[in-house]
Amino acid sequence: MTVLIILAVLSTNSKTILAVSALALIPIIMLYNLLGYLFVFLFARLLQIDSAQQKAITFEIGMQDSALASTLAISFFEPASAISAVIFSVWHNIS
Repeated sequence: MTVLIILAVLSTNSKTILAVSALALIPIIMLYNLLGYLFVFLFARLLQIDSAQQKAITFEIGMQDSALASTLAISFFEPASAISAVIFSVWHNIS
């Protein structure tokens, strides 16, 4: 289902995504995701959770439901508002 949502947003907004402003979102989204991993890991460590659970919590929280974000964006705003959620979907699957 996530792939279908991503493909729908990408096909609807392909010209906008290829614009410079949309491409500028990629490093920002990558940094946001990586900082999310770092802060969650450090917070889990601060709570003295064991190592395996620290990793599990880090990945679970770091990979938020971007399909939901893009669906909500399409439902309540213009389709172009879902671009950052779609880029995040692709990135968090890579990371």
